[in-house]
Amino acid sequence: MSRRVIANSCATTFAVGAGLFAMWASATYLREPHNLFDWTVLLFSGLMAGTFVFFLVWGHFQKDPTPQ
Repeated sequence: MSRRVIANSCATTFAVGAGLFAMWASATYLREPHNLFDWTVLLFSGLMAGTFVFFLVWGHFQKDPTPQ
């Protein structure tokens, strides 16, 4: 397997986990969602946490640029 496949697989796995954890923690400890706006904020907070973690993990697998 190439480094790119491993990076994408690991980053996606960690991102989904972080997004689900952010949604669970928000709904459990901050406020239970009661209406459409609450659910929208909950989903987008999970997406933002997942996106941040994805690029953090994905960047870990990148090589340093080689000078030309």
